[in-house]
Amino acid sequence: MPDLSFSLPELDQHVQSLDGLAAQVRTTVSQAQTQPSPLMYGLMMGPVLVPVMTGVTAAAGRYLNGAVQAIETTSQSMRQTASRYRETEQKNVDAARRILD
Repeated sequence: MPDLSFSLPELDQHVQSLDGLAAQVRTTVSQAQTQPSPLMYGLMMGPVLVPVMTGVTAAAGRYLNGAVQAIETTSQSMRQTASRYRETEQKNVDAARRILD
């Protein structure tokens, strides 16, 4: 029979890790959305490269925002699971105490 046990502290730690990952990806997205100066690439290449790079970074930003949303959804789901587990555990403890009293 498979072992179905898990550790709530480990689950909490994993949720915190996911929250940190989502924050890092949000930071990356905001940094990628900074518009570079056309002068950064020279007078000749700047007008060509900046619009291309802007399009690429905009697309990357959309994909990364989708990743943030997926990470946050997973984190929230895991947080709810841990909360429900704690509630169920407390109800079981309370019921056992009533039986023993």
